[in-house]
Amino acid sequence: MPSDRPLTSASAHLPLGSTRAAAPPLVMYVNKVGSDGWLQALAEGSNQRLSLFKYTKVSGVQSRGGRTYFTVMEGAAKGRVMSLTDANAKEHLGLIAPKATPAHITVTYGKYEESWYSQARNERLPQQTAVLDVAGIKSTVTMNTVWGTGFFPLPPGTYTVLLPDVPTMQT
Repeated sequence: MPSDRPLTSASAHLPLGSTRAAAPPLVMYVNKVGSDGWLQALAEGSNQRLSLFKYTKVSGVQSRGGRTYFTVMEGAAKGRVMSLTDANAKEHLGLIAPKATPAHITVTYGKYEESWYSQARNERLPQQTAVLDVAGIKSTVTMNTVWGTGFFPLPPGTYTVLLPDVPTMQT
C-alpha cells in the first residue's frame, strides 16, 4: 500500500514519547531540463502539461502512487500543484538552487561587413557582428536581421533580459 512520503533523507529515530515540530516543506529546484530548456510537468487533476524553466523553485515535494507532487513557487505556473513520475522527479529535481546573482552578459560590437557569409543561409549578407560574452563563454553573433528597414543596432547600455513564461512555438 503506497503512502505519502516526502523525498528526504532517512529520518532519525526518536525515543518513544519524543515530539518534534513538523519539518518545513521540502524545497527543491528543477535541476535538469530538456534540450529546449524546459521541463514538462502534469498539472494535478488534469492532463494539462505545463513547462517549467531550469531552477524553478518547487515546495512540498512528496511521492504517492508512483508520482511525485509539488507546488510551483514561481513563474507562469506559480501556485499550481504539479507532478512527475517518481523516476522523472529523481532525474530532474534536485537541491541545487540558482546562483543568487544575475548572469552578466556583455556584447562588444565588431565591424560592419557588407558581404558577410552566412553558413545557415549559404549567402552573403550585409551584417554587423559582435562578440557575445555570457559568464565568460564567448561567441560571435550577428546584430541585424530585419532587411530593408535600415540598420539600427542597440545603443550601449544596461538591459534587463527576462525569461519567457513558456517555450517558444516550434515552426
